[in-house]
Amino acid sequence: GTSPHRDIFSIRGDQMVNFYFYSTLENKNRLLRVSISECRFVFVQEFMRSNLEFFAGFKDTQAIVETAETIQTRAKAKLKEDLEDVSRFFIFEVIIINPQFVLPRHSTSNDIIIGDLGQIALHNTFKSHEQGTILQNINFSVTAMNLRSRKLHSEAEYSAGGSSAMQHIVQDIDLGVSVVIPRSDEELRYPELSVAVDVSSVNVILTNTQYQLLLDVSDYVLKTFSAETDGTSAPSPTKENTSPPIDGQVESPSPEIPLHALLLADVKLRKISLQLAKDDDTTTTPASPVLSLSVNNMHLGLEQQSDSSSSVRFALHSITIEDKRPFSSNRHRTLFTPVRP
Repeated sequence: GTSPHRDIFSIRGDQMVNFYFYSTLENKNRLLRVSISECRFVFVQEFMRSNLEFFAGFKDTQAIVETAETIQTRAKAKLKEDLEDVSRFFIFEVIIINPQFVLPRHSTSNDIIIGDLGQIALHNTFKSHEQGTILQNINFSVTAMNLRSRKLHSEAEYSAGGSSAMQHIVQDIDLGVSVVIPRSDEELRYPELSVAVDVSSVNVILTNTQYQLLLDVSDYVLKTFSAETDGTSAPSPTKENTSPPIDGQVESPSPEIPLHALLLADVKLRKISLQLAKDDDTTTTPASPVLSLSVNNMHLGLEQQSDSSSSVRFALHSITIEDKRPFSSNRHRTLFTPVRP
């Protein structure tokens, strides 16, 4: 049949991109602001596969490969130079408003998964600490992220982008990630990389029909990227030179670096709520609750030292599992709960 998914990419709003860039004399300080309005991308396997096959033909073009490698090498060198020069500051702010992706069961199916990523924000700040140490703080946040399922009835309904006949799978996730990087390699009092993740309550509502739809959509997407596009095998990795040193040549020992933290990670998950329900896709009868799971205040900490030693901390406040079937089926509602002394 005819595919109802005609618009592969669409923009909603009067302005797609708002771009602003500012640079001071000699590029010492630079400022970048980018704001992108609401957009929607529909994953269609045939469309993606044909484009992958088209661009796969450029893999054998040696000139393009060499040019790309040259640009990549220069970009890495420039980035390293900017990071090592504490007098240079590159401040950026990127905001993406309500990007959406649509994943159908297959190209002619009216059953789709809609992912609404809410508002995505990425920005950085610089702070000066004791003895002139400069720390760069990179903040990433996602607000009101949702995942829903929907059955389309017509192409007009799909184009309208309404919210009728939608069922939530994941509701309103707020995610915050903070990364701290010191600008000077000489300062070992701070970890080379500190990551803090804070996730608000995650509410998952899943029926057996939605579960099967998720499996079918995952299989539909993965088949696109697992298919062979050019029939050529990947080049074998280059072997490192492991030959012994020439007589009379002694390798100089690497300078000893004081013990310090390489990575410090802290992950907090305030609440996870999972509700399982049983429904019938052939009727309009509401889904019947079966089971609920609640996990509260999960905390995970990780620390990696420069001598390869590491430590892991994990704390969990409570887990509760409840039977949501009718009382006549089971009178013992709470199946698992922590017992307080």
